[in-house]
Parts: sequence; C-alpha cells; structure tokens
Amino acid sequence: MKKAALALLIIFIISLSSCSVSPSADELCDKLSVSLSEAQSLSVTAQVRADHGERVYDFLLRYEKSGSSPSVTILEPDCVSGITARIAEDGVTLIYDGAEIYTGYLTDSGLSPAAVLPLAVSAWENGLLTSARLEGGWLITEHYISEDVSLVSRFDADTLVPAEAELFSAGYRCIDAVFEDFVM
Repeated sequence: MKKAALALLIIFIISLSSCSVSPSADELCDKLSVSLSEAQSLSVTAQVRADHGERVYDFLLRYEKSGSSPSVTILEPDCVSGITARIAEDGVTLIYDGAEIYTGYLTDSGLSPAAVLPLAVSAWENGLLTSARLEGGWLITEHYISEDVSLVSRFDADTLVPAEAELFSAGYRCIDAVFEDFVM
C-alpha cells in the first residue's frame, strides 16, 4: 500500500513538473507566425540604419497593415518625413508631397531600407525559418530571404515582441532595425 501511494506521489510530482516546461524556440516561432497570420491589423515603428559601406542612412519608419494593403511611412529624417510606400501584389506606390528619396540599392536584388519592415513581418509570418534558439530571455531567429540574404531577429521570449532585426546580404550586415513600437 505504501509503495503504491509513493508511486502515485512520484507520478503526480513528475506530471506537475512537466506542466511547467517552457515552450521551445520552434514552438514560440509557430506561436508568433500564427499570431501574425490571424492579426486584423499591425503597426510597427523602428529605427532603421541602412549601411552602404561608404554611406550610412538613419530612418524612423512605421509599418502599418490592416487588410491586405501594408504601407511604410518615413517619420524621420524631417526632410523626407511623410513619404509613404503602399505595397501591393502589383508593385509599390510612393506617396509624397514634392519630395523624393533615393538611397540606392543595398543588395543585388534591389533591397531598400523601406522594404525591411514588410520583409521582416512577412518572414516572421510565413518565411523559411533556418534557425531558432532561446538565449537569456530572448528568442533569436534566422530566416532565409534569398540565396544571399538572411534576416536575424531578436524577440522578447515572453511577449514575442520584436526588439531588433538585422538584414545580411552576402554575409555583410546592411540593415539594422531597432523596434520601438509593436501593436497587433
């Protein structure tokens, strides 16, 4: 009788401890992907640094998506503030009032700083995840974008709110994004 009670107590303790196991990095990535897919709207603001090697550009960008038409608006620098790019399946439409911005291409595929936020959100939602790990309270992911482009992102492991992302082209970090606001 005592052995049976002890066995039941051990089984109970083991079952309690298994309930407190933290989710794996892959499970957190799946949760993030589902949350983004099901979100009715999304707003992300980020400080973005585009590094061309000989030139560096800093921007404050806001990405917004409600429905099927996402947009990116430049908030800073002031000289180009208000320029908005609407992204659709048939291309990108720039909306501006007497101002143009040219930063050049960062990769051979024509990647621009304005594309990094839509690219990151798309990768997090349904991109090809090449690695994911938990490290010191952070979920760190790497997504395959193209043969020579990858996206490395860092999220708070508890809330899955993005903190930073880096875009690499041919092994060279060409864009850094530090997220200030993320609302689903």
